[in-house]
Amino acid sequence: MAPRLLPLLRGLGEGRRSQHGDRPDRRTLALPRHAPVSLWRGRAVPRRPGAPALPRGVPHAPGEPALLKAPRPAMSTDTIRVLLVEDSPSYARLLQGLLAGEDESFSSYWCASFRDAEEWLQENRPDVVLLDLHLPDADGTDTFHDFRERFPNLPVIVVTSEDNRDLAARAVRAGAQDYLAKGEIGRGELHRAVRYAIERSRAETQLRLSEARLRALVDHAAFGIFRSDLAGHFLSVNPALVRMLGYENEQEVLELDIARDVFVDPDARARLMEHLRSGERLDAVEAEWRRADGSSFHVRLTGRPVMAGPRQPRYFEGFVEDISERRLLEERAREAQKLSAVGLLAAGIAHEINNLFAVIRGSAELLQAAVAEDTEALADLDEIVAAVDRGAELVRQIRGYGRQEALRVRTVAVGEVVEDALRLVRRTIHPRHRLTFTDASAGARAMADPAAVTEVLHHVVRNASEAMGSGDGSIDISVGVTHDAEHRPHCVRVSVSDAGIGMDEATRARIFEPFFSTKERGSGTGLGLATVWGLMQQQGGSVEVDSEPGEGTTVHLFFEMEGAPRSGFDIGGNQEDDAGRPSSGSTGADRAGGASSEPAEGAPTPEE
Repeated sequence: MAPRLLPLLRGLGEGRRSQHGDRPDRRTLALPRHAPVSLWRGRAVPRRPGAPALPRGVPHAPGEPALLKAPRPAMSTDTIRVLLVEDSPSYARLLQGLLAGEDESFSSYWCASFRDAEEWLQENRPDVVLLDLHLPDADGTDTFHDFRERFPNLPVIVVTSEDNRDLAARAVRAGAQDYLAKGEIGRGELHRAVRYAIERSRAETQLRLSEARLRALVDHAAFGIFRSDLAGHFLSVNPALVRMLGYENEQEVLELDIARDVFVDPDARARLMEHLRSGERLDAVEAEWRRADGSSFHVRLTGRPVMAGPRQPRYFEGFVEDISERRLLEERAREAQKLSAVGLLAAGIAHEINNLFAVIRGSAELLQAAVAEDTEALADLDEIVAAVDRGAELVRQIRGYGRQEALRVRTVAVGEVVEDALRLVRRTIHPRHRLTFTDASAGARAMADPAAVTEVLHHVVRNASEAMGSGDGSIDISVGVTHDAEHRPHCVRVSVSDAGIGMDEATRARIFEPFFSTKERGSGTGLGLATVWGLMQQQGGSVEVDSEPGEGTTVHLFFEMEGAPRSGFDIGGNQEDDAGRPSSGSTGADRAGGASSEPAEGAPTPEE
């Protein structure tokens, strides 16, 4: 196409002077209206002394115009926009001619310097750039690096002389799409290079976008994602795994020895590695891991080996799910089922035993009247009656644990109820122990039975006092409001803290079991906290305990606030109790006025 324009451009006089007043040797030429190709613009540019020779067979002449822009009025949507950054006007004309040819799908733009290209690119965006590495204001691979830094998303084809192939190859390794040697460029080769560069750039862009989306997914995943080598070190980890292990940043995790620093049981990892080396996947395998602070937690591992050959893994990749909370909830559910079953059994036995106690007590009272003058016999009968009373108290506790005691649950100001209850509870603790009470609930109201609250506090505070022994100590009771969704959306929390001996995990796991006690044989029945658990469930509440050996114990009682949605119950570790001796106050059901088959003063009567 360029050769066809030569006759049109030759012989034209000096047209309008260019806007570039500092370049008097350039003229802007306007083509005649009858020109076969309309709307083409060019500049008459004298050939630069020392410019590279053009390939033989390509017509050119000093002073012929370099075509800057070649749009057509009805341009195809597939038109490829090419920016030429070339300081040689004659070679720029050559490239424009090769791009034009008989193919009308290219439009080309020419800039003679790096600075001109920067200015042009501020307002325009080509599909591909043909970049000469030797420009007046930039030279060598620095030309490409500077261009790439300023315009990282533009595909670039490096154009260089035949003796600079190594330079061009370095540019390609640095990110250029291709390179072309001057003097060896043909029309077909140039067209293919341009189209391939654009397609490769588009593919790379899509790949970068896909990788960015994948990286965002990995970075924001709630579970851990990792890749590890055969030596037992992480190659890469996502932020969730860093947080899961309790470290500050990824680099700290990458420096870990997985068997030594992560697995609680190194042998467990050895077994997993042997499984992976065989080429098998890991499907939801549970293991115990260690955090940065030394605490342990349970995880579920799913992964696969990436194999280099049969039984030749290159590395491993997988997912890590922290299942500590799930295991805790499952354990609580199993505990609740077990305690419910035991409660039903205990309530059934208590019913029969209570009838037997009623018969024994009645017979003893008749004998007391018959032997009124026999002092020794009366003393024995008094022992029998006292034993029956203690048995009746146990029966009452068993019935309460089995949810057979009727409670009057209503909306109450929990802080006030607790304060009133402590006036009675104070008399049951060791004289060298003091009670402190703090109410931060601001009068918050929750569903509870005041009598049951008093009984619950009696057991819990008495346990706290016994855990501290006979020395000086303080039992701290506080009331507040919690919005912890793990317990319930809105609860009033009553916390009882002591400075006693505390408990280990194994003890906490069993303390709600009926008849379980850590006290000396004969000093407790183990029904105190079982009763607490039953009474809290009847009120729609829950109980939890924080305790470590030597660090004391805190019992948390949660009461559902008025209008809060019910969401089940929670059972956590707690402290042992006995409370087998008769309580200093009346029973919860008696004080609440609820229905109870137990007579006042603990004297049983036959049940129907």
